[in-house]
Amino acid sequence: MYQLRASRRYGRYLRLTKGGLLRIDAAKRREAEQLDGKFVVHSNDDSLTPADC
Repeated sequence: MYQLRASRRYGRYLRLTKGGLLRIDAAKRREAEQLDGKFVVHSNDDSLTPADC
């Protein structure tokens, strides 16, 4: 159970209840859904155009 909580992939979406149970944190899940499928590309090379990146 604690391995799942410590997971870099899933742990951020879990919360521990007062009774010691793991539950999905709905607010963090909704927050992640807003970014689902979006990618950001950035570069420090000023000579590149957006199309080149």
